[in-house]
Amino acid sequence: SFDLDRMPPNPGVHRQDRYRASFWNYIKKRLPSWYVDTAELFGLVPLRRLGEGTGTDTTNNVHSLFHFVFTTPPETLTWRVQRAIEAVFYHHPNAKVIMHSRSLPVSGTRLDCFAETGYDFEIRPYSLETLLKKSSTVSEQDRTKFFEVLEARKKGDFWYSHETDLIRLLVMETHGGVYMDTDMHAIKPFPKSLRNVLAYQDHLTPQRALKLALVPKVNGAVMIFEKDNQFLRELVTEAMNRVIYHYDASNWEILGPYLMSDTWRAHQRKTPHDQTVEVLSSAAFYPYS
Repeated sequence: SFDLDRMPPNPGVHRQDRYRASFWNYIKKRLPSWYVDTAELFGLVPLRRLGEGTGTDTTNNVHSLFHFVFTTPPETLTWRVQRAIEAVFYHHPNAKVIMHSRSLPVSGTRLDCFAETGYDFEIRPYSLETLLKKSSTVSEQDRTKFFEVLEARKKGDFWYSHETDLIRLLVMETHGGVYMDTDMHAIKPFPKSLRNVLAYQDHLTPQRALKLALVPKVNGAVMIFEKDNQFLRELVTEAMNRVIYHYDASNWEILGPYLMSDTWRAHQRKTPHDQTVEVLSSAAFYPYS
């Protein structure tokens, strides 16, 4: 018998939500502004999604919190970043997606379309001081030393990237969830079975790399961690150490793959049987690199 009190959602509602979002984006870009003004005046936006609270991503089987970090000027915000966020909402329409940025305004960008069409998206300004204070790893002494050298570090050509690397570690340590670089596009859902993981950058198994006398790099472009994970704490500790005492402004990867790889090898030597973190093959997160 059909239960009228517990009716199942109509099939395809998430697709309809995407069509509506695309149409709203078209209205904003191509039609006179009074269309948008009228919709806002009569409270038609933000739209209420038809699929809100429904679908497989409302279960505990997939991740529901995603983080991006954006540190460059607003004019560098391109369609590629927008597509990265769209890809998350395609597979996780009920997820919370946070863009951590202090260069982007909280509204007035091309990313407004997500919140306007009912998706749980926000641009969250961050403060290095606040993030460092929230960290359970960074000592008050290291915070003080960090800010003593910060202005000098900012003069480096790659500081914008190094700041992103540091912010993502602090965000993940505090909140957990899924972190993705803004040029990474999800091609399928992230199951909850993936936790406390990152992946090798190179398409080489550790065994193959050893045979070729190569050192496989660990990449942090995609990271999935529970908050306060021990390996994350080790990454934060080493990142702070490198920024304060061993900074190399000419090395793009000093807080990226080099940090990840060095810390992972040290972690393996110290706790060879530890199961609180796993490094997957590159195919897990970078199948087309």
